Amino acid sequence: MKTATYPQLGTRVNFVRQGVGDGMVEGSGIIHAIVLDPNKRLMVQMETDEVNEQGQKVRRNVHVTCLNPSDDFKAAFKSSLETVEALGNEGNGKVKETVAEYNKLVETAQEPVLGAVVSFED
Repeated sequence: MKTATYPQLGTRVNFVRQGVGDGMVEGSGIIHAIVLDPNKRLMVQMETDEVNEQGQKVRRNVHVTCLNPSDDFKAAFKSSLETVEALGNEGNGKVKETVAEYNKLVETAQEPVLGAVVSFED
């Protein structure tokens, strides 16, 4: 059985995380809880040094591997985010193509019953 070392609650740490449309974001904060993400990867819930519009400290969930990151980890994390973004864009393109293809098939199946689509000439 593997023994895990958990971060200590109340500890101030630096972290990196994925921003919303911002790529990699660096920050710092205090660990308040240890949690699991939906894939059962270890995370911490922390109160960051960020302040929201109401003047309150922002709480974030950050993966444990992203705490006190080395420069090498930051480079790998940034590269991973770029790869994930490229894969997401590629997948979204394929979804769009598939939806358009199936919309044509649906139209072909409906046309004998509903009639042709009305077109308007300018």
